[in-house]
Amino acid sequence: SKSPGGADELQTRVSAGGESTLNLVPPAPGQLELWALGEDGKPLPARWILRGMGETPDPVLNPQSELNAWMLFTLHGSEKIALAPGEYEVTATHGPEYGLFQQVVSVKADQGAVVRATLRRQLDVSGWVASDFHLHQAPSFDSEVSLEDRLTSLLSDGIRFAAATDHNVVTDYAPALAALAPEADLGTTKGVEITTRGWGHFNAFPYGISEAPTVKDRKPEEIFGQVRRDQPGAVLQVNHPRMGDIGYFNQAKLDLKTGDAAAGFSYDFDTIEVFNGFDLGNPGAVQQCLDSWYGLLQNGWRFTAVGNSDSHRLVGEYAGYPRTYVKVPTGTPVTETSIAEGLRGGHAWVSNGPALDVRLNGAGPGDTANLSDGNRLQVRVATADFVGVNRVQLVINGAVVFEQRFPEDLRGGQRELEFPLELIEDSWVVVLVRGDQALESILPRIDAKPLAFSNPIFVDVDGDGRFRARNASVREHREHASPGGTSLEQ
Repeated sequence: SKSPGGADELQTRVSAGGESTLNLVPPAPGQLELWALGEDGKPLPARWILRGMGETPDPVLNPQSELNAWMLFTLHGSEKIALAPGEYEVTATHGPEYGLFQQVVSVKADQGAVVRATLRRQLDVSGWVASDFHLHQAPSFDSEVSLEDRLTSLLSDGIRFAAATDHNVVTDYAPALAALAPEADLGTTKGVEITTRGWGHFNAFPYGISEAPTVKDRKPEEIFGQVRRDQPGAVLQVNHPRMGDIGYFNQAKLDLKTGDAAAGFSYDFDTIEVFNGFDLGNPGAVQQCLDSWYGLLQNGWRFTAVGNSDSHRLVGEYAGYPRTYVKVPTGTPVTETSIAEGLRGGHAWVSNGPALDVRLNGAGPGDTANLSDGNRLQVRVATADFVGVNRVQLVINGAVVFEQRFPEDLRGGQRELEFPLELIEDSWVVVLVRGDQALESILPRIDAKPLAFSNPIFVDVDGDGRFRARNASVREHREHASPGGTSLEQ
């Protein structure tokens, strides 16, 4: 017999044809009251993780998940739960911009316990909006998460902008958010994950009409064309481009050397999901997507890299991990339009924890910089107290040209670095920051190691007023052969 108070077990022996009566009395539970507060003392949405200590088993708080059933979300910062008597480690988080709270608490059947967690902002990301552009909920055939629960999970982990992207269904968070938390600092947009059988998956947002694009017996050039006609302001995103038989680049047999692909392939998209939440613990898969993105940049395309959770569940697939930080200048309203403009301009960086700021002669990600005397790439790396990073990598034109390792992990602080650049041709520059200690405290049992990377800064070295990638002739040839950028391979 099991209950919130624990389990009661009795043994008996029954002979053939006999009977036995057992009186099982589950232990009385204790009560734990949880409070999450911001620095101002006001309630703050939070995600809580409870782990049993010593002989105390992990509690079952969320029957939806066998992987991490000992987790819950509090929209208004507080919750009362029944627990079996024992000792528990209580963790509270509001995302990677805030410090972590952890406390060991003893729960007794006859005595309640209260945990008050004050979560303090530790990272300054002013002008950048933490966003997730790949999220599923009950409208998707493969998700049972309600809209209300999805929004609660986003708010609890500090996401400030979210696109609803269900499989071939247009979903709108706005009505549910207005009823659930009308004052919440969360922007949303309608969207759809265009899900095909033979070509892969693509997100479109903002998507202001109710009907998803037709996919049956249609190729990407036709599907993308419909999106451009129906919703010219939409961002078209290639999801998980190297994920087996649902990866667009795999299915189309994209050749990065020549730019060729299967007939019907289209380059008419805006962003590439380089970091997908299913790959949090699979750095090899992330590197494969990075390499594909690098190849396209070398060939002259300017696709913006994004990172998204692709979450279908509340736990085990965490909304906001990874996330994309999109530049929206301070004082500019965070709207679907300003977010879309930032994405199309490449003004973004991707992270599952660390913060990253990259500048060259005043230019940031997505910008074109001119070389001048004393060119030095300025990099600022910052982490909250539970995220440790130990190296920064400098990628120029697709190759790691320099790596700086730290003598010890940067954890709960920031470091400013400068790299001199000596370039002989127009070049693009990407910066990555990595760590080796998994983010177990907030992403348990995934082995997710810290990673952040910028979108490129493009450098006009020859001073002709424009940037031209080393292999730009690949793109120019494709576009000359097909003005829409579609491959003509038969």
